Amino acid sequence: MPEQGRGLSRKDFLKALGLGSIATGLGLIFEHAYNYVPSVSDRYFSADLNGLIEDRDFVKNGYGLEIYTSVPPLAQREITGTAPSNQELSVSLREIRSAVSKYPLNYFMNNGIRGVSVMAGLKNGGVGFAGIALRSGIVAISPMGPLGRLHHEFYHLTDEGGLVQGLDSWLRNSRWEGMFGCKCEYDQDRTDLGIYVTSLGAIHPREDRAEIARFLMEPEFHRSLVDSLSALDSRAQEELVLKIAEIKEHYALWSDGRMDEQYWTDLRNGLVGEDYWKDR
Repeated sequence: MPEQGRGLSRKDFLKALGLGSIATGLGLIFEHAYNYVPSVSDRYFSADLNGLIEDRDFVKNGYGLEIYTSVPPLAQREITGTAPSNQELSVSLREIRSAVSKYPLNYFMNNGIRGVSVMAGLKNGGVGFAGIALRSGIVAISPMGPLGRLHHEFYHLTDEGGLVQGLDSWLRNSRWEGMFGCKCEYDQDRTDLGIYVTSLGAIHPREDRAEIARFLMEPEFHRSLVDSLSALDSRAQEELVLKIAEIKEHYALWSDGRMDEQYWTDLRNGLVGEDYWKDR
């Protein structure tokens, strides 16, 4: 997957961001975690190696999120992985720090998101994943993955965990499918994506919402999404605009109104960073 998609047509760009394989894509696994280790082993933080302490403390002290490096025992699901190297953990912590700084603190507090677990070779049932959302409020990620994957997984946790517009997750999925349809298939070679931002989004309403959220939360993806609207026919354009508006409504609700239209303008313009929420 290209890091930023430069030099690609709109269709090729959106296609490339749709993940090359469902096996290495983004996952949603709902299971309870037991006996989760309380935090990263002290061996990682005995010295300030590659800013590990600073990044860990930013995430923990600023957002109340723990960083883990082990797999919880899970009922009925085989989630496996190993502790990352210091270098892998350092890269992942920078990714986590960048992602969480785009949210206000109350987004995580309101939705019971507890932390992120970084595991080398993250797999479910022997199949590799870039990210997995766990019902325990933990997002598990491998050290490498597509840009925006944490936003995808954070959205899964909030989307599946609470009421929006008085609808639980099952009813919300049914309503979304009734409004916008669902191809319910994964085709990485699809070029006529239409109202889906990626092929992964066509699998299921919850994946559609999570992929739109991923695009909205990354400035360059956000701009490409807005630019792509003009190339759609009027009906597809209207439906995608409605989808985007609904996702933004969800974020406003989950953040107590702080992720408002001014926020989205600032994010799209690259103005949302670590000090953003101090000034609002």
